[in-house]
Amino acid sequence: MAQPKGFPKEKNIIRIDGQRGAGRSGAHGWRVKFSLGGKETSKLFSDNTYGGMEAAYEAARNFRDSFLLDWHAVISKDKADIYIGNIKKVTGVTFIRGDKKANSDEYSSYWLAQWVTGPNRERGQKAYFVATHGYEKAYELAVQARLEATGEVIEEIRPKLTFTTPEDPDIKIWRYLDFTKFVSMLEKKSLFFSFIAFMNDPFEGSLSALNKSLRLSLFEKKFFDEDKINRLKLRERVAVNSWHMNTQESAAMWKLYAKSDEAVCIQSTFSLLREELPPLFRITQVKYVDYNSNYIPEYHTLSPFVFKRKSFEHEQELRALIDIEDADSRLYEFFGIEQADQGIHKAVSIERMIQTVYVAPESPDWFYELVKSVCKTYNLSKIPVVRSSLETEPFY
Repeated sequence: MAQPKGFPKEKNIIRIDGQRGAGRSGAHGWRVKFSLGGKETSKLFSDNTYGGMEAAYEAARNFRDSFLLDWHAVISKDKADIYIGNIKKVTGVTFIRGDKKANSDEYSSYWLAQWVTGPNRERGQKAYFVATHGYEKAYELAVQARLEATGEVIEEIRPKLTFTTPEDPDIKIWRYLDFTKFVSMLEKKSLFFSFIAFMNDPFEGSLSALNKSLRLSLFEKKFFDEDKINRLKLRERVAVNSWHMNTQESAAMWKLYAKSDEAVCIQSTFSLLREELPPLFRITQVKYVDYNSNYIPEYHTLSPFVFKRKSFEHEQELRALIDIEDADSRLYEFFGIEQADQGIHKAVSIERMIQTVYVAPESPDWFYELVKSVCKTYNLSKIPVVRSSLETEPFY
């Protein structure tokens, strides 16, 4: 079938426009077809189901990308962690976990780039320490060193529907919370990560109707092993800390997450949050999808927690995630993790991370003064405490 005008050809995706007739349904849509490891499977995304050719095409692409990520995760046996940042893992770049240094709070872990070049097969290597550069930056430097030495080219990919971060590292992020939670954060000098099981959305961590409909085919053809993950149990060990991305305050967020006038909002940036959290914590933009028609990557235990229903799209959420089973409890003190009844506390530098504290709209003067006094008590007097900009008086 000829490719419709305006739709670029995509790998594994073909257009189907069947003619009505005896024994034929006249289906119109996009078929995604895989032949992986000698096994084949396919899925039709019909125009009628998705509300048109363009929407069906996008759904087919989303499924193709998501499925391939799951497939590569299976064959790599690495929990789908085949990307770091936007760069695909590179042969010859290895993570070396070192021992704890004497009189130091840092591990001597590093990314090691190794290569063999020239007619004499000369060996070279270079190490980039996590303590110096940070986990992701050290990896990127090691990749760059390897590529410069060998002349290789690697495809830089930002995989769709997985862990993605804002393009602008300095985008403002906002966390709306009541006064008691604010004081608790200052007292503990930490961010609270709530276990998913204690959050209100029962769809958190669930899979979609499309995942369910493909189950029999995927497991019968041995694309994946039988699903042994207890997803309800996952909700009890995956913890999340959520922020709202926006250039300014949100009236809707004040109403949703600050239950009274005695509330505050702390404003930071994505880059400042990233600096406070080690790679053990994933930071990602939430993807808002149709749980009837979108396929959700599931091999990585955290993948389903990247998604929410479209009805939550107004939240524009940036979330930090951790599966506490990824953290050796013996290292909790090193990572600044303290377990609580309904989540964990992660120690952070409050004075470095928070740029401004906003006091809720229509809050009384005494509350505004109280917030300033509390910040001073906790040695945060350099952080501006301001009234919400939503209190500005209109001019007629």
